[in-house]
Amino acid sequence: MLAVPSKRTDAGNSTMRTLTLLPSIMKRVDETLLVLEFNAMYFNNEIDGNALQGAISAPSAGLEVDYERLELLGTCCP
Repeated sequence: MLAVPSKRTDAGNSTMRTLTLLPSIMKRVDETLLVLEFNAMYFNNEIDGNALQGAISAPSAGLEVDYERLELLGTCCP
């Protein structure tokens, strides 16, 4: 019969906390690769990656800059 430890070790807790960040990290990597590919394919790498990230980000993404904010800035600031 296997003995099941009653307490988790600190290393186990640390690993679990780190693993909970993995989906967020992978999403950010995926977004970054998408921006790089989009920039290379359509703009010959001439556009700033951060600006392009904002231009293709929906407001629901919760980023600081999204396409609606850029549209508002473009409308009010000639």
